[in-house]
Amino acid sequence: MISKRVENIIHNCIKEIWMNEIQTDYTLYRLLKEDSLKNAFYHHLRSRLGDTFLDEHGLYIWTEFNDGPLKGTGKRADLAIVQLSNIDDTDYLGNAVENVVAIFELKYKATYTAVREIQGDVAKLQSYIEDDGIDCRYYLAAIREITADQDQYLDDSAGWAVGKVTELLASYTDDEQMEFRTIDH
Repeated sequence: MISKRVENIIHNCIKEIWMNEIQTDYTLYRLLKEDSLKNAFYHHLRSRLGDTFLDEHGLYIWTEFNDGPLKGTGKRADLAIVQLSNIDDTDYLGNAVENVVAIFELKYKATYTAVREIQGDVAKLQSYIEDDGIDCRYYLAAIREITADQDQYLDDSAGWAVGKVTELLASYTDDEQMEFRTIDH
């Protein structure tokens, strides 16, 4: 398990990446669709946290994560930060997952169907918590290239999300400016 201090370093880093690097990537046209957002997040996490920090705490960042506690569930997280142990004692790296530190679900949409698709990711996060019992931090990252008719996808009446989920959001304001924001629940 990681310490609360390390968990907070990672959490603050993720929010800073969203508000700075991802926003800059978006502004400079470096992002196109969900996979480029996922790749950018992976890159910035690795760069910001650094190999020394990651190695010191046995942390790894993986995309398309369906191992550890998700193995056999048919679920796949877009991005995960995991802690490994006994790497040399396994024939498959995915079997060495000791602890899941963070799970991300990401969406990048330019259509009005985005809300429904993002709500699908909200349901996935809820199932990770309630059905799979994964005790970690969760991130719902969503870029909507339309004016937002709602400014968040969860509210604190969703008790399962309180203290566990952070929304990383971006959408156009009424004056057609892309606004990036974070919401901790």
